[in-house]
Amino acid sequence: CARPMMAAPIRIVGIGLPHGGDRAGWKYVEALQHCRLQDRFPAGMISTHQSPTPVHLFELLAGCQHAIIIDAIPGTVGQITCLDIADLENQADHYSVHGIGVAEALDLLNTLMDPAPQSTILAIGIDPAQGETSDTEIDQATVSRLAELIEQRIWHSSNRSRVTGVS
Repeated sequence: CARPMMAAPIRIVGIGLPHGGDRAGWKYVEALQHCRLQDRFPAGMISTHQSPTPVHLFELLAGCQHAIIIDAIPGTVGQITCLDIADLENQADHYSVHGIGVAEALDLLNTLMDPAPQSTILAIGIDPAQGETSDTEIDQATVSRLAELIEQRIWHSSNRSRVTGVS
């Protein structure tokens, strides 16, 4: 789960259990690593991580400027939805089966960290019938859309906040 922290100002974190449909966050982060998303940016600007629960976000996001959280939600398979904390808080299930939801973890981060990272939550639709027993299949078209969306978010964020390493 957690790897030693790098000084990367942008952290991409896939959240989910290491098995079943909820593993989508992990699998999409792995796919982003394989498509070499990090090579589109200055060295050291981005690091990728996998976390079994939102609780680990405290450790993973300490000191970063922008967090991109990738998590699975029941819905249209492969659909990517950009959410914010308010969207998550308005959902009865908080889009989580992890005990503490992404919304609660990010809310705590915003309270406890100074400065708190800017957060983008990218929810990827999975078949709700997959449950915890079947693995999530990912497709390259969704990986490509996800990479493009992340790239747009990062450059938009870096132009606004002047993230270290961007000229």
